[in-house]
Formats: sequence, structure tokens, C-alpha cells
Amino acid sequence: MNDRIVKLARVGIVACLVAVGSTFPAHAADTASFDEGVRLYTAGADHDGILTMARAIAADPGNIVYQSYMLSLLDRQEHGWNVALLESVYNILPDSVPVLDRLGKLYEGQHRFADAERLYQTWAKLRPDQAEVYARLGELYLFTGHMEPSKKAFIRHRALVGESDYAIRRLEAIETAQRHPATPVRYADDGRNAPLTAAMGAVMP
Repeated sequence: MNDRIVKLARVGIVACLVAVGSTFPAHAADTASFDEGVRLYTAGADHDGILTMARAIAADPGNIVYQSYMLSLLDRQEHGWNVALLESVYNILPDSVPVLDRLGKLYEGQHRFADAERLYQTWAKLRPDQAEVYARLGELYLFTGHMEPSKKAFIRHRALVGESDYAIRRLEAIETAQRHPATPVRYADDGRNAPLTAAMGAVMP
């Protein structure tokens, strides 16, 4: 019964995609490739299906319908924590901000802080106008004890969104920590003290 429900859900998603996507122009080859990805996914080959869709998106990066559909699949419970799958998608779409966002969060959860930083730095270079990426960098640097880069990131965040309680609280916490530095805490094998580039100059104006 559960397999039947899952299959019906997949078919329903595909039907919605066809109905919406038909109103958007696309190259025939890209459409065929994306349709093949949908077919594979519907047949149960989730990994191959999503990667085929990603390749179609790489060939037609302006197709918002394709992107939205693939991202909706990546956000499903069975895929949301699949680091290997997201890494494969990232290798195909290295400049996709939504992919950088999702994979960066997973890396943070695994305490792969240098890898998360690398993705967030890429995001900041691609979209320096998006405040969210500076909040991500600020939190990452704050958590790993890199106070000056964290401060710069939150100042940049505040410059983009205006005064906010969130940015004010974070900057106050950083200033307090800098005035009263505590004895460094060592974390065994969790990556928290892994060296970060802290190269905010690369993304700050």
C-alpha cells in the first residue's frame, strides 16, 4: 500500500510539472533530457533521475520551472539529508545558490566547517546583494571562534537589511566576547577547530 501511495504521488507531481511547464518555452533537447529525468525518478531511480534533471538545468539555466521542481524533490524527507546526492548535484550545478545553501547546511551539520565556508563564500561572490549568505557566514565564523570575520559578515548583513534585532544581538555578542575572551575550548575530533580561510576580504566591498 505504501509503495502504491508513493507511486501515485510521483505521478501526480509529474502531471503538475507537465501542466505548468507547458506554458514555458524550452529547447527540445533540454526538455527531452528533463523529461527523461522525471521518467527515471517516477520509475524509482531517484538518484539518476535527479542528476539527469540537474544536467538539463545546467543546459537551460533560465528555466525556473525545472529548477523549482528539482529543488522540491531535494527537499523531500528521503533526500534532504543525502549529502552524496547533493554533492553530485553541486558538481553539475556549482553556481546554483539553492544548492550551495542546502549543501552548506548539511556540511555544517556534519561539522565540515571549512567545506561549508567554501560554499558560502561562493554564494557571496555570486550574489553579494543577498543578506542571508552573510548571516550564514557570520554564524559560521561566530560558532568556530573567528570573531573578526564574523563581525564583518554581520555588519554586511545589517547594511543590506537595515537595523535589525538579530544583527544587533549578534554584534553585541561578538563585542562582549572580544572584550572578555574566554579560555579557548578544544573540541575532540568534531571539526570545530578546523582551520578556515576567514577570507572575508574576498566577498566584502
